[in-house]
Amino acid sequence: DTVSYEGQYSSRSGAIPHNEESELWIDVDVTAPGDISFFKFLSSEQDYDFLKFKINGTKVGEWSGEDVNWSFVCCRYNQK
Repeated sequence: DTVSYEGQYSSRSGAIPHNEESELWIDVDVTAPGDISFFKFLSSEQDYDFLKFKINGTKVGEWSGEDVNWSFVCCRYNQK
C-alpha cells in the first residue's frame, strides 16, 4: 500500500465480501525467543470483522473496529 507507518512498505487487504477472508503469510526463521512487533491501522466492522495475528497457527492477537492512529503491537514468541 502507499500509506505506511514508517518506511516504504505496508500491506492492505482488498475488498472482502461478507463471510470471506483474506490472508497474508510471512515465513520467518526465528532462532531465539523474543518479541515480534508491528504497527497496525485497522478499519473494520466492530465485533464482526477481525484482524487476527497468529504465530505457528496459534492466535496471539485479534482486533476489530476503527483505529484513529497507528498503534504498536508486540507479541512474545517462545520457541517450543
